[in-house]
Amino acid sequence: MHILAEGLKVTVIGLVIVFFILFILYLVMVAMKRIFYREKKPGDTVKDEVVKVQDESVNDTDDSDEIIAVITAAVSCCLKKPAYNLKVRSYRQADQSSLIWNQAGRLEQIESRRIVK
Repeated sequence: MHILAEGLKVTVIGLVIVFFILFILYLVMVAMKRIFYREKKPGDTVKDEVVKVQDESVNDTDDSDEIIAVITAAVSCCLKKPAYNLKVRSYRQADQSSLIWNQAGRLEQIESRRIVK
């Protein structure tokens, strides 16, 4: 019976300590909210404007040339090489449905195999 009473005391003391610490964390979070959170004033909000998208017939080659220029500039910046030494032969849009871990793994593999000159 004595062992059961000691076990019960330890359990109750443990629960009291856990809930006390949780209450302290709650108070800290409420204090942080009051210190750092500021409500937006009604005059500060920007009115939502409805933007109508119109179908425009745009040359795909113009769009494609701009995309190639942007890709070349980005690769040039990452590799720290002049853009005139680079040539984009082909490009395709990456699959956006892949998980973030897959994308991080690909990026890590690319970075590990990068040749620094």
